[in-house]
Amino acid sequence: MFDAHRFSLPGQPGFETNQVIKERFGSGGDALPVLLVDRRPSAERAGRLVAAVEQALPGASVLSYADEKALRSADGRAAVVVVYPRIVPGPEPYVQALPALGRVAAAHSVTVTGKDALAAEGGGDQGADVLIETAAGALIVLLLVFGSALALLPLLIAAGSILTTLLFVWGLTGLTDISFIVQSCWR
Repeated sequence: MFDAHRFSLPGQPGFETNQVIKERFGSGGDALPVLLVDRRPSAERAGRLVAAVEQALPGASVLSYADEKALRSADGRAAVVVVYPRIVPGPEPYVQALPALGRVAAAHSVTVTGKDALAAEGGGDQGADVLIETAAGALIVLLLVFGSALALLPLLIAAGSILTTLLFVWGLTGLTDISFIVQSCWR
């Protein structure tokens, strides 16, 4: 049954896998795991892959599909090795681990994925670039519609409204817990 307070579906494979990961590694904190996706899974390949990860990243926590059935796809054609490298303080917690995992993945013909791996591959957060492009496009449209510098007024009001809202939410974080949905605005 759906748990509206935790946004979870107990009994489903994803939920059960997350429970196993939580039992083995704790919550993981704010840093999500790096995943190594094996498209030709076997117990032997899993053992070699885990050994290579542990050698490349001493101290990393690793959970293999050989140890946990829930990390295999239903058809058995794909499986996942979950890796929690040691975290480096700062905005990119796995900055030192990702190159090493990339080399391990290339040597074992697996794919590296996960939030941090995808952000590193895509050049990081593109939010500021998208915001600037959107604002520039909106300004051009407004200039065409209004035909004068008054076109800046809606953009200035929007910027002030957004900043005021974010400051208000930031102030609330000192008084109460804020949903992860709201917190995603800050990232």
